[in-house]
Amino acid sequence: MEAVGLLEYDGEPFIVSVAVPKAGDLVLTITDHERLSGVTYTLTDGKASLTYGSLSLPLDNAYAADGLFLCSRLFALSPDHFREARVVTENGVTFSTMTFRTEEGDITVLTQRGLSRPDRITADLNGHSLSFQFVNEP
Repeated sequence: MEAVGLLEYDGEPFIVSVAVPKAGDLVLTITDHERLSGVTYTLTDGKASLTYGSLSLPLDNAYAADGLFLCSRLFALSPDHFREARVVTENGVTFSTMTFRTEEGDITVLTQRGLSRPDRITADLNGHSLSFQFVNEP
């Protein structure tokens, strides 16, 4: 899966491109942010790293590594985690929602009729608020 979207992590907005080469792995590149544009975070087989230009650093037990792991949870949902589905209306727009329960917390996927991908994914995981609003139609 590949997508571009607005990621909000604890209220801080980032425009990012996301690639999920396999479940649990994540490549997240910040494309628009005041301080972090051009930074790529990678999670592969549970190991996190940061790349900026030719600089690459492992992220062991760091705040950024924990955040990257939580972001990866948004894109690695399993039917085993499914909890409920419902229809909600926000600002006059109707969404179908699916909620998934993980060890870290609940993740909700919101979709609109006619779109081939979700509108957004929201979560409260380990005390952190995350939201990913898709801005491209694959």
